[in-house]
Amino acid sequence: MGAAFPRASKSMSSKSCINDGRRFTLVTLDCTSLPNESGVLVSGIIYGQIKKGDDVFLMHPSMKAQTATVVGMLAAKDGTPEEVSDAANTLVTLHLSFQGKLPKYTVLTSIRPLETVDPSQEIENGQLLALMMEFSNCNKDPEYLSTFNYALCHASFVLTTFAPAGASAAERISLSMDQLEFPVLNDAKDASSTMLPLFTDMAALLRWEDLKKETRVPRFIILGFPDIARIARNMNGAVINAFGPASIVLPIDYITRIQATKGYQEEFGEEASEDAENEDLAEKEKPAGKEAVRQGKATEQKAAAQKAPTEQKAAAQEEGKVLKGRFGKFFKK
Repeated sequence: MGAAFPRASKSMSSKSCINDGRRFTLVTLDCTSLPNESGVLVSGIIYGQIKKGDDVFLMHPSMKAQTATVVGMLAAKDGTPEEVSDAANTLVTLHLSFQGKLPKYTVLTSIRPLETVDPSQEIENGQLLALMMEFSNCNKDPEYLSTFNYALCHASFVLTTFAPAGASAAERISLSMDQLEFPVLNDAKDASSTMLPLFTDMAALLRWEDLKKETRVPRFIILGFPDIARIARNMNGAVINAFGPASIVLPIDYITRIQATKGYQEEFGEEASEDAENEDLAEKEKPAGKEAVRQGKATEQKAAAQKAPTEQKAAAQEEGKVLKGRFGKFFKK
């Protein structure tokens, strides 16, 4: 994949978010379909401000991005749920105009889905960012982890690069990705451990205060996970949004484990290391690994039993089941 160079403005592009540019995310922890096709109720923690009447995007690996409208909402005030017209950074229950059942861990956000990488616009990863906000609360649930892993593999990240010392202005323009220098961060617990800093968006990157003190002129490029994996091979791993709003460290063995999975191989065609493949096979032979596979099959059977009668919904659920099975096996605690 070729490198793309995004704009590095301090203000977020108004085109990246709907609802007057207000950025908010929520991961659905519970969903209830209402009678008479009057919508659904979803519950979760809203990060940012949401208002009654807002339009939202709904994203999950099992379906294409959908849209809905916030018909009403409840939020806790003094420990008691009350009907409100807006809420921010709190647990809410939302009445959405969406018809049908939403899978658990569906992301609800005002951030537009990343369909194509456009260097003229701010890069955004609303789905991954939302799931990162709930990582500490939900990472013991295999269903959450498979959803997170899928979003990770399909995300695009902003990275900072520098031209080699002595490169002329003309040379800087024509540099290939292999010629660029990538700054690294050291693990707080191990100064010798180097991590590649990744950012879900420019707002997260601009939290990097030391970058503002850099005398060299930085360049910002957009890369997908396959390119990230290749660069990180020479380091101890990568860290997403190291300076907030939510940070996650990806050790190099975790990255190679992702590359070794069948689903990743089929979709991205990456060559995984032999050690990672052997480790993955050995893990399946362990009792815990067998139990994880058994639980995964039970989850898939449950999803299949709940398939909608229409061919369109059935196809979407089948696709989601396959993706969940493929991308849910590589996470290792």
